[in-house]
Amino acid sequence: MSESALQTNVLVLNKLYMPTSVVNVKDCISLLFREAAEVVHVDESHFYNFSLDEWLEAGPVLGKDPCVDDPSGHDPEYVRSQRVDFRVPKVIRLYSYDQMPRRVVKFSRRAIFQRDGFKCAYCGKRFSQTHLSLDHVRPRRDGGPATWDNLVTACVHCNTKKGARTPEDASMQLRFKPKRPLVSPVILADIQRPKYSIWSRFIPTHAK
Repeated sequence: MSESALQTNVLVLNKLYMPTSVVNVKDCISLLFREAAEVVHVDESHFYNFSLDEWLEAGPVLGKDPCVDDPSGHDPEYVRSQRVDFRVPKVIRLYSYDQMPRRVVKFSRRAIFQRDGFKCAYCGKRFSQTHLSLDHVRPRRDGGPATWDNLVTACVHCNTKKGARTPEDASMQLRFKPKRPLVSPVILADIQRPKYSIWSRFIPTHAK
């Protein structure tokens, strides 16, 4: 397995083609080999569903068929063994609705940065993660919780200016209202990359 293939993510859909999670290549292969999922291949206008055996046969030649090609234009990646060349799919679909993971967006520091687009919630400027911190809109000393709707990204200057005060007390204004996203901000960030642009067929890029 190449290093590039190891770093590839795969979107998981439930039986109703709703996005549920993102898995790594090893978990994707495990789901397919256990016959718990199928591959969903997308061209410009159609979805093609493949069982594992069908995918092993069709996957390597799809890029040669102008009618069934990957519109992202990204070269396919493979997991190679002595017996088979497994083309890493972009999307798989669970056969059983009961196996659908809970659609709970995992709360994390990284997810907050991704949700806010690495922009300061007060001045609106974009920074690298090393120049951003998390700010409690309602200060911790006043009981402000570490939750989706009370944490925003802030640059060093704005965070220092606001201090342990509310935006109102600091005469500062939030440029957006923080809230729990409907889709993982990490997934939404991946969609912006050409490699995963096909995911937008299943995930609205504006969903937050």
